[in-house]
Amino acid sequence: MSLDAIKIIKEAEEQAEQIRRQAMEQAREIVQQAGIDAEEILAGLTRKAQEEGENLLRQAREEAQDEIKKLEEDNAQICRKIREQAESRLNEAAAFIMGRIVKSDGHR
Repeated sequence: MSLDAIKIIKEAEEQAEQIRRQAMEQAREIVQQAGIDAEEILAGLTRKAQEEGENLLRQAREEAQDEIKKLEEDNAQICRKIREQAESRLNEAAAFIMGRIVKSDGHR
């Protein structure tokens, strides 16, 4: 083999080694950047999940407050009806009580 051929082979091997080192460095950088990207994605998803959870909780509280308000209104209406019924029978109850008092006294 001539010295020129050996020199060309040696240069080719050095060039191949340099390409291999560059490829390894690029691969390390890609893996490192992928890790950074994955962390950012995870942080974003965590934030989004937390926001959605807070929104769902707020919505549930609002719905519960609406339901409580409706139940309070229904209960107030029921109480009004009971009160009205009681008031409408108040004279009747007073007459009944007076009748019992008069009968127990012996006066008719």
